[in-house]
Amino acid sequence: MGLESPEIGLLAVTVAFMLLDMVTGIAKGAKSGALDSKVMREGLWHKAGFIGLMALAYALQFAASLADLGIDVPAIGAVCVFVILTEAVSIAENLCALNPSIASSPLGSALAGHGSSNASSGD
Repeated sequence: MGLESPEIGLLAVTVAFMLLDMVTGIAKGAKSGALDSKVMREGLWHKAGFIGLMALAYALQFAASLADLGIDVPAIGAVCVFVILTEAVSIAENLCALNPSIASSPLGSALAGHGSSNASSGD
């Protein structure tokens, strides 16, 4: 079982969200004068964990197809959606730090109540 075309597209979108989070996180650090290699390394480890989770999902989906369970196990799709949503929140938090008008918008207010740990980990 190879990856289907929609799964490849979803993986590409997931990687794009991860890259956008890195770019906005670096911009946030540059704006605040707080670029820190330790924080950036921690963020990269988080990304590595997401990539490992995507690899695990592929392995599970592949194993399920070999076992011929009679059902599809959409592990890759579920993991990619989780990663995309996690990265989207982090990107929005970074954008709020870059632009005060975003921070004072309803989106910014919602994120302020979110209390994400990503804000301090560099994601």
